[in-house]
Amino acid sequence: MGEQVFSRMKVHKSEVLEHLFKIYRAVLLSAQDRDFEFLEQYCEEMFYTKLRNRLNQIKAEGLTLTVEEDLFADRGKPL
Repeated sequence: MGEQVFSRMKVHKSEVLEHLFKIYRAVLLSAQDRDFEFLEQYCEEMFYTKLRNRLNQIKAEGLTLTVEEDLFADRGKPL
C-alpha cells in the first residue's frame, strides 16, 4: 500500500522521511522550549494536551527537559 501511495504522488520515500524527521525534531525542540503555540498547531489534540500537562508537571517538579542532538546517530554517518 505504501509503495502505491508514493508512486501515485511522485514523492520519494527519502523526502517523506526527511520531512517527518524535521517535524519530529521540531516537536522535541518545542517541548524543550515550552513553545505551546507551535505544539498546539502541529500536534494532534490529545497528544498536545498530554504533552503540555507532562511538561507543566516537569516544570512544577523543578526539572528541565533537555534535547541533545547526536548528528552521528546513524552508525557514525552524519545525517
